[in-house]
Amino acid sequence: MLALDYAEYIEPNLGVEVRETFLRYRAHDVTLALEILEGMAEQAEYDTLRIKLRQLVKDHNKLSVGAAKEAGVKNFEAYNGAGLSGLYGGKTKAQLLQHKGLPKDSSHLDHAGHEELAANYFKATQAAAKLKREGIQGQSAANEAHHQVGIAVRQTIVDLGGTMPENEPALEHIKNAEKRIKAALQPKVLPSRPPK
Repeated sequence: MLALDYAEYIEPNLGVEVRETFLRYRAHDVTLALEILEGMAEQAEYDTLRIKLRQLVKDHNKLSVGAAKEAGVKNFEAYNGAGLSGLYGGKTKAQLLQHKGLPKDSSHLDHAGHEELAANYFKATQAAAKLKREGIQGQSAANEAHHQVGIAVRQTIVDLGGTMPENEPALEHIKNAEKRIKAALQPKVLPSRPPK
């Protein structure tokens, strides 16, 4: 009853949902268990997608930095900041973290959903390709190229009617998704019965 009262206090519709779930539980409604299992399967699928995309972004950010190094970039913080600024509407990393309500020392990508990760992946791949394809040399030229790629990816999101990356919600840390997947993959050992 306390949970129901609190749910109704937070949001009246949530109170209705909690009440309906409780009544279904008390009535031994087996479809409730099926819905819960289905929700867990959907969460596992999303966690897996998010983990894979986060690793792709890490790998391709390294490729982008490698291409920038070949282009003569020495200040990688400025290079990465230029790309971030282009993709996130002129925001600096500090402004983005504040906008998303994340701690100053966190990585926004560790809290990103699949759409935001995909935008960053595309930016990283295209920035590396542009530097190599156009033979861009020098810190300021590389920064500008990375910034322009970020703007182009952002414009694609605008053209498709998507949510701007800075307005994507900050999700729980990616390590929580990794823990859930790891726990789901652990073999379940049933307790053995004592001999009679």
